[in-house]
Amino acid sequence: MYSSVALVREISGLDSTTRISSARIVGKITVADSMVNGALAYRYILPIAKHIQNTLTFAGTASASGTISITINSVVHSFAVTSGETANTLCDRFRETVATSDDFITDIVGSGTLVTLISKEDNTAQVNITTITSVAGITITDGTRSDRFPPSLTYLSADIATALLLQEEYGTEAEGTAKDGFIRMEQALKVLKRLQGTSQPTMRVFDEVTNLELPQAEQDNIRGYPNNTSYNSTTDDTKPYITMNGSL
Repeated sequence: MYSSVALVREISGLDSTTRISSARIVGKITVADSMVNGALAYRYILPIAKHIQNTLTFAGTASASGTISITINSVVHSFAVTSGETANTLCDRFRETVATSDDFITDIVGSGTLVTLISKEDNTAQVNITTITSVAGITITDGTRSDRFPPSLTYLSADIATALLLQEEYGTEAEGTAKDGFIRMEQALKVLKRLQGTSQPTMRVFDEVTNLELPQAEQDNIRGYPNNTSYNSTTDDTKPYITMNGSL
């Protein structure tokens, strides 16, 4: 899945597991992912390349000086700690310590005490955290490895899934409010058109690790508007995609 149940709950505000089951959200994400793939298929090679992510959550204040060591992919990353330093300081020191890693990148310094590790390769063995040696007063908790796709696709999928949930939950009675799933879907459909290249500005998808655009499909996608009035049209929906010299 491009998105996650947790992200959809966060965006939609529908966080009651009793009222809205996780299975129900997964169903909406499945539909949303199909819509995203339908747009991607116009220009990009499917399946989309992904990375693997994991997390480290820092908490507390050091009550003694020492060294924190974290083993990731069998490589030990260590840094010094001074008594009195907080989790906010130490999580950023960790980010700086691993900045030269050959295996992964992290979110930027200042992103908070939840550190996200993103593998450089699409390999399920990546960002494998095996050992955490901390100091007194500081707790570091590792997360669970999961697939990570370009964030633009993750949030687009979550937005569409949210729109579907809001439509189902509140219907047209929520028109004009923050719970209006139809307006949210309308906006998402506009983004899908930009993603598939049929509306301007075209949305391009980049790999967050390499900063390169995703591989594009080689097949031609020839489109045209099927009547004579489109010959001189300049609008996005009707302008000709192929022209020929000579009279008609």
